[in-house]
Amino acid sequence: MAPRERIELMQLTADIVKERDISVLFTEHDMGVVFARAHHIMVLNRGELIADGTATEVRSNPHVQKVYLGGDTLCAAEEAHV
Repeated sequence: MAPRERIELMQLTADIVKERDISVLFTEHDMGVVFARAHHIMVLNRGELIADGTATEVRSNPHVQKVYLGGDTLCAAEEAHV
């Protein structure tokens, strides 16, 4: 998805969540998008849950920093849940 389309889709999703008072589950590998939009984040590494919490909690989690933000060489899969 092109960056502009991704931004528009995330804004539309956020509007629907607010308007209808519902939750939306999404999977995203762009941590900027995740931290900007998600209210609650769950991070998986090779199928194992390594973090669960707010963007601030996940961003400051040492294991997440090592695997995703600090350049650890593990092959990883992420899931973010709103």
